[in-house]
Amino acid sequence: MATAGSLLVGLVSFSIPAHAAEPPTAQAAQPGNWQVVDIGPAPTLPKPNSYDYVEPTLSGDVLFADEYQAGIRCWNGSTLVQIPQPSVPASERYSAVGGVSCSNFFVFDSQDVPQRWHWNGTAWSSAAAGTKYAVGIVRAFAANNIWAFDTINGEGLRFNGTTWQKVTMPVIQPDVLVGTAPNNFWLLGTQSVSSRTKVAYRWNGSTWTQGTLPTTYTGFFNETVAASASNLYVFGTNTAPGYLRFNGTAWVHEQMPGITKYVHGVAYAAGTVWVGTYRQFYRLTAGQWSEVTFPAVDNPYGLSIADLAADPRSETVFAGGYVGFAEGVQYPAIIKNVPVN
Repeated sequence: MATAGSLLVGLVSFSIPAHAAEPPTAQAAQPGNWQVVDIGPAPTLPKPNSYDYVEPTLSGDVLFADEYQAGIRCWNGSTLVQIPQPSVPASERYSAVGGVSCSNFFVFDSQDVPQRWHWNGTAWSSAAAGTKYAVGIVRAFAANNIWAFDTINGEGLRFNGTTWQKVTMPVIQPDVLVGTAPNNFWLLGTQSVSSRTKVAYRWNGSTWTQGTLPTTYTGFFNETVAASASNLYVFGTNTAPGYLRFNGTAWVHEQMPGITKYVHGVAYAAGTVWVGTYRQFYRLTAGQWSEVTFPAVDNPYGLSIADLAADPRSETVFAGGYVGFAEGVQYPAIIKNVPVN
């Protein structure tokens, strides 16, 4: 296994016309070189080891977690810190991760009675999540305004800084949340487990209002990112059907011409929307989609990514995934891209 200092970074770009509007910034920075930050410890077999969750927090800190409990790391703005594991049974998985900072976040698990785990910077505490099925979405808008949703039964919870309370929900099986404020965000999903009808509901701080989605979009709802309150992006599991963008007034269907890849995370930083696929990055700037390759590593199976998130304080984009092969030995990996102004 090579050390981070001996890893090589490749950078290749080509222009692909885009129909999407440019994110609202004065001028987008150029992409820097993708650099390997960390290749994790020797894996604990037989579980695969990969940072499946790469989640932004309210403070800008970025969480990295392995769905199979192989480790939790957190970027605090200057360094990666190791977080001890909560006492989740070894047979269970994490189902959602998110919160305020490296010293104030939640992990939800997938036990028969789903549990909620809180890390306060020193110790873990736990309680029943309060939903029938595992929570799949968690988002902190403030330390006293954190939302969580189960993605099967459509139950919603809100943390007011002291207690978690159930919220009145529209008829939706939510897949994703996207928005910029606790009184201005969207849930997108289907009407029910058995329904394929796509729906979107907007929360304005007091009521849910159903929005209209383009009938031309045939993809799923899998990844989201907000460039601003009037520029929201929702991607499916594959780029072929395109993606949805909320322009402040309506949801529109956009395309990534000529790109057919599986989506493994999205992020926004320095005026750029990033889409991670299995072994490529695509970036939207100046109305163009371009491909940016990521580091080559000293492993015959290379580097694969699973998720993306950004630290807005430095406009750094992070990617998490693994080095190695899914059916053999694989090591969790973290890489980053710092824009060049």
